[in-house]
Amino acid sequence: MSLVSASSIRSLAEVEPDLVIPTILDFTFESLESDFLVKRTISCLTALEMTSPIISSWSIFPQGAKNIIPILTKLADKINISNSEITMRVLSVINSFVTHGIIFGEVPICDSSDEIENSSSYLISERPPVNLDLESYLTSVSLQEVEYFIEIFFSNIFSLVGSFIVDTGYFGESSMDNPDRNLFNLLATTCQNVTVQTRSNHLPIILNKLNGFLGNCASSKNQDNICNVIASIVSVMPENVFDKILSQSLSEINQQLNDGPINGSDWKMRDFSYRDIIKFHIQISISLFKSSDPTYFIKHRDLIISTFENFFVKCPAIDIVKLASNSMYSFLSSITQIKLKNPRSLPLSIWNNSDSMNKHFEYWGLTVNPDDLDELEFYSPNIESLEISTLIKDSIIIPAILKLSNLTISNNDVSIDSVSGSLSSIETDQILILLEIIIYGMRGLSNITSDPRCEGNQDFDHDTIFDILHGLKNINPNFNIQLVYDFQQFSDFQKTLCDFILKIADWNLSRCIDSSEINCSLVTLIKDFISFHGIKATKKSLINNWSHDWSDHSLRLPGPYLPRIIACKKVVYSCRILSLDNSKISSVSQSHRHLIKKLSKIFFSTYDNVIKECSKAVDKIFLMHRLFSDLILDEIFENLLSDGNSISSF
Repeated sequence: MSLVSASSIRSLAEVEPDLVIPTILDFTFESLESDFLVKRTISCLTALEMTSPIISSWSIFPQGAKNIIPILTKLADKINISNSEITMRVLSVINSFVTHGIIFGEVPICDSSDEIENSSSYLISERPPVNLDLESYLTSVSLQEVEYFIEIFFSNIFSLVGSFIVDTGYFGESSMDNPDRNLFNLLATTCQNVTVQTRSNHLPIILNKLNGFLGNCASSKNQDNICNVIASIVSVMPENVFDKILSQSLSEINQQLNDGPINGSDWKMRDFSYRDIIKFHIQISISLFKSSDPTYFIKHRDLIISTFENFFVKCPAIDIVKLASNSMYSFLSSITQIKLKNPRSLPLSIWNNSDSMNKHFEYWGLTVNPDDLDELEFYSPNIESLEISTLIKDSIIIPAILKLSNLTISNNDVSIDSVSGSLSSIETDQILILLEIIIYGMRGLSNITSDPRCEGNQDFDHDTIFDILHGLKNINPNFNIQLVYDFQQFSDFQKTLCDFILKIADWNLSRCIDSSEINCSLVTLIKDFISFHGIKATKKSLINNWSHDWSDHSLRLPGPYLPRIIACKKVVYSCRILSLDNSKISSVSQSHRHLIKKLSKIFFSTYDNVIKECSKAVDKIFLMHRLFSDLILDEIFENLLSDGNSISSF
C-alpha cells in the first residue's frame, strides 16, 4: 500500500470512523488467519498503523478500545524469523498503539446489561450516541486477556532474538553494516514501550521470560543489537533485575581476566566461545549504561572502575579493549549528562492512583502540548558523578597518556624500520590499545567543561527553532548549574590532552609511521578532540542532529499536540542536544590551528582507509563551526601545492 493510499484511509477514518475502522479490523483479522495472503496482510497492517491514533483514542472513537488487545494478541503471534517483513510491520503496529497510550493492565469488569447495537447502517446524522457504559464493559472484558498478550509477545520476541545467536562465523560484524540492525532497533523500541506501559502486577511475566532468555544466551552474532533489546527491558524495571545482571556480567568478565596471566599470542589463540562470552558481557554493560538511570549503576562504582582497570592492564586483544573502552565512555557519558527517566503515557499522579487506573482505557489516546509537560523525573549530574569522573581520569586516562608518551614520543629505542616506517606488531597493538582508551575516555569526559556558559555563541539568541528545542519551560532542570563545571582540573586535562595530541601527531609524521591503523586512530583523536572539547557547535549542526533523531515513523502526527510518550522524546533529544551544545569555546585557538595542520598532512596518506577517515573528520569539523572551513581548506591547498603527496614528504 502506498503512502498516499494509507494517508487517504487515515483521512477517511477521521471523518467516518464508524464506517472505516470496523472494515480495517475485519480485513486485518481475516488476513492474519492465513499465511499466504502476504501482500494483503502488509496492506492491512499499514492501514491499521495509520489509523491506530483514532482506534486508540477513547475520546474520538471509544468503540475501538475493545478491539485493541485482541488484535495485538493476534499480531504478537505473527512475530517470528520466517518473514522479517511481516515481523517488522507487526512490531511497527504494536509500537504505534503503545506510543498512543495503550496501557497493559487488567481492570475490574464494568457492569452493563445493554445489548450490542450495530450502528454501521446508520448515516452519521442519524447515528445514535455511543453507549459509553457498554463500551466500558466490553473493553474491561477484553483487558482480561492482557496477560495472554504479554506472554505471547515476549515469548516470540525472545524466540526471535535467540534465533540470531547461532553462528560464530559472524563474530566481529559491525552493527552499522548489519542487515538486521533496523529490525533490532524496532525490537528494542517496542519492547521498551510495551514494558513501560505494563502495570506492575504483570511485570513478573516479563521478568520470568527475560531470566529464561539470559540463561541461554552468551555469544556470537548481533551481540550489540541483542544486548540493546535486553537493556531496553531492564532499564524500565531496574529495581527488579538491574543489579543482578550488571553484577553477574562484571563478575564474569573479571573471572575470565583473572584466569592466569595472558600474553598477546596466547590471547589471540583463545577459542572463539571464550572471547564471545567476554564480548557479550561487555556489550551488556554498554547497553545498560546507555539506557538505564545512572542512579542504579553509580552505586556499583568500585566494581565498575576496578573492571575497567583490570581490562586495560590484563587484556592485550585490541577488539575487546575497544569494546571495554566504549563501555567506559558509555558509563562516563551517562553519569555526566541530564537524562529523562522512563516516561509513561500518563503523569505519575494518575498512573499511581488506583481509582483512576481502574478505568485507564479512558485515558488512551490522550495528547499533550510538549510545552505543557509536567511530572517528569530527571537524573542530573552531581558531585558524586564528578568524583567518579575524576577518579577514572586520574587512574585510567592520564596513565594511558603517559604510557603512550613513553612508548612513542619519549622513546628513541622504539623499533621502526628505517625504510618502510613499520613498527613491530606488538608495539603497534600496544599503541592502538592506548589510543582507544584515550579516545573513548576523552569522549566520556566531554560533558564536563571549564568554559562558562555565558560566553556561548550569540548566534542562538532569539532564534525560533532554538527556542523550540530548548524552550521546555515547565520541566527543564537548571542546566547552568548542572552541566557547567568550572573545575581547574578539567581545564588542565584539556590542555594536557591537546599538548599530547600535537606531540604524538608530530612523532607519527616525523617518523613516517607506516601503519594505517595508527594513522586512522590519530585522525579520530584529532577529530574528536575538536568536536567534543573544541569549538561550540553551530545552529545548523544542532538542528541537523535534532532532525535526524526525530525521523521516527511515529512522529507523523500533525499539529502541536502529541501523545505523551512521543512528546517526551522531544525532551530526551533536547537534553542530548544540550549536551552537544555544552559551552564549547567560541573561537579557534592556536592549538586548534596546529591540530588542523597535522590533520591536513595525514590527509595525504597512501592508504585509502586513512584518506576516508580524514574526509569524515573534515565533514564532522565543518559541521561544528564555519570558522574551521577556511582554515582547513587553506591547509589542504597548501599541502596540494607542495612537492609531495604523501605523509613521507612531510
